[in-house]
Amino acid sequence: MSLLMFALDSSQVVILTDTLATKPSGDPYLFVSKCSVIPHLEMAIAFTGVAQIGHRWAHKVQTEFLARDMEVLDEHVPPVLQAITQQVTSEFGPLPGTSTIYHLGCSDSQAGYSGYVYRSERDFESELMEAGFRVKPRPEGEANAPGSLEDMIALGVRLRMEQDARPATDRLYIGGEFVLTLLANRSTQVTKVHRFDDFDSHWLVMNEGLNS
Repeated sequence: MSLLMFALDSSQVVILTDTLATKPSGDPYLFVSKCSVIPHLEMAIAFTGVAQIGHRWAHKVQTEFLARDMEVLDEHVPPVLQAITQQVTSEFGPLPGTSTIYHLGCSDSQAGYSGYVYRSERDFESELMEAGFRVKPRPEGEANAPGSLEDMIALGVRLRMEQDARPATDRLYIGGEFVLTLLANRSTQVTKVHRFDDFDSHWLVMNEGLNS
């Protein structure tokens, strides 16, 4: 996966993701949603790393677990993510890099919005996050936490430019559109907020790939 940034505090969660999925070669493959909203749990699932792990986990949350909130769901996470990783590895071979899953949403026990992170390098153990701003990939040099949506978009565009300048063997591919997911006041809003100039050219490449 490529870009993920979010600002978490007790009053709201603001999540920004891009929509470009590429082949291992870096060629455009699909436009996808990289943040899954789970309305009945008042939360969203975002992830970085291996896409199949994140998507399969989001599907299981919707189809296999009896949970009334993010805290009940947390009890199930580590062993199931470990099993999903083993399944994906058996299907595709050794996986590149690491994978991280984020649960962001309303928490009655935390008196507001909160979040959990599960990292593959720690066997997906549960970690309760503190409030603050997070972004992947990390920007080069100094970067202040965005104070507005416009600042988040500008940081995302900067990260795209920085990654484009890196060697093909050491970069992430950011593109398509930016999608904003806002959780606040016990409601959720999802909106497209930016489209890259090469959206149409990527779309044509994707269609050529389907016909080849």
